Amino acid sequence: MDGRFITDDSFHLLYFCFRFCGWCHKESKDSDANHQHVRNCASNLTESSSYYATDEEIRLGQRRYRIRKLKHYLGKLKKDVRNATVAELKRELEDLGIKQEALFEFGNALLPALDPPPYPII
Repeated sequence: MDGRFITDDSFHLLYFCFRFCGWCHKESKDSDANHQHVRNCASNLTESSSYYATDEEIRLGQRRYRIRKLKHYLGKLKKDVRNATVAELKRELEDLGIKQEALFEFGNALLPALDPPPYPII
């Protein structure tokens, strides 16, 4: 194995050198443990918890994985820093198919302030 996902036509086996899950990237001690994990992985998007996935399932799974990891990292930052960071990463996130809205924490100064209405609110 040369460190890539194993491919077979339009489907891909989602384990890497039989040592980590292609869905959640969890490492396993050996091939048997990894096969068992992939079948039961909560991140496995295939209909039958298969080892095989389509290109679209892989893209969606990797996008979800990246969002989860980014949220974990960004969650350690103050809200204003977090949102400023997400704003700065706009191009990179677009390249990965991730919408900024998936990472913004709403209710902060980055969202435009609404002008008060010209009439009294009752």
